[in-house]
Amino acid sequence: MFLRLYKNFGDISYLDYARQYIEAALTRTTPTPNYVGFLGSYTGIYTTAAIIYNELGDTLKSSKYVDLMKTAIVEGQQCTEDTFYNGKAGLLMAARMLNNYFGEEVIPQSDILIIAQLLLEDGINNGRDGYLVWHNMIFPEVVFLGQGDGSTGVLTQLMQIPQIMANETATSYIKNTLDYYLTIQMPDGNFPTPVQSPYPDQADQLVQWCHGGPGFIPVLTLGYLAFGNEAYLRSADSAADLLWQKGILTKGLMLGHGVSGNTYMFLYMYEKTLNPKYLYRAIKFQEFTLGSPIMVDPTIMRVPSPSPYSLYGGSYGGAVVLWSDMLTGASYHMPGFDAYP
Repeated sequence: MFLRLYKNFGDISYLDYARQYIEAALTRTTPTPNYVGFLGSYTGIYTTAAIIYNELGDTLKSSKYVDLMKTAIVEGQQCTEDTFYNGKAGLLMAARMLNNYFGEEVIPQSDILIIAQLLLEDGINNGRDGYLVWHNMIFPEVVFLGQGDGSTGVLTQLMQIPQIMANETATSYIKNTLDYYLTIQMPDGNFPTPVQSPYPDQADQLVQWCHGGPGFIPVLTLGYLAFGNEAYLRSADSAADLLWQKGILTKGLMLGHGVSGNTYMFLYMYEKTLNPKYLYRAIKFQEFTLGSPIMVDPTIMRVPSPSPYSLYGGSYGGAVVLWSDMLTGASYHMPGFDAYP
């Protein structure tokens, strides 16, 4: 959060706060072989540390964490978890973030491609009827589709690897998967969530980045841009219409399953399509949110547990980033999802 505030406003005090928080996190970080995703493991902390120390001018410490990430992406080849939150898809994003930030190949593209190929192979091996499927460790027998724990999160990252998108076999599977998604979209524009405790007992209930229609917006939009299939854009637009109708969530401000993540999905579509409708909707979402005490007043709003300060699951961190992005117009990149710090 403080890193983005520094990048948006240029106030050096924000960078100092970022340093304090990352140093506290580093003292509590231990590499875990089967948790390698940016959001759910040590790789996110190492990636962020490399960027913060570089911004501070401490190239020695920055290089240290870049080197640790070089090791992580090699060791991550043994990870059996694929999801964005905890697995190889999140590791893929972390590596791309470092290369984007430094403007050079600090993480070898050959190692990034190995992770991408392993993800593709897992998707094919788990697949059904020619489309790709990825499982998660928590519910290995259940197919989740959402960005955080499911297949769209993996596919979104794979579709941003040029070598994958240049491979005819890979793109055939990707198109089949996107076509399958079109067949399961519900009449209201939502996409189903498995009926599995602790999730709701209705497949059409969740409307958030990590489960339901909003999380399908990036993968369908990328599909349209890659393949020119208008059906993918229409499907993404239908999910965005659902988001407009049902996406202001009183459960909280969080990115993962709250109104801030939903707002970023409008910004995502605006950035990719330049359709001002989506920017208008993002602004209106936040005007309503900021004008509603039940959403922003800490004395009455819902405070998530057990991690109220989590970027994706907590109260204010993700929202503060969103507000700073919208105030400055400097970035439409959802932190920890798009491969930009």
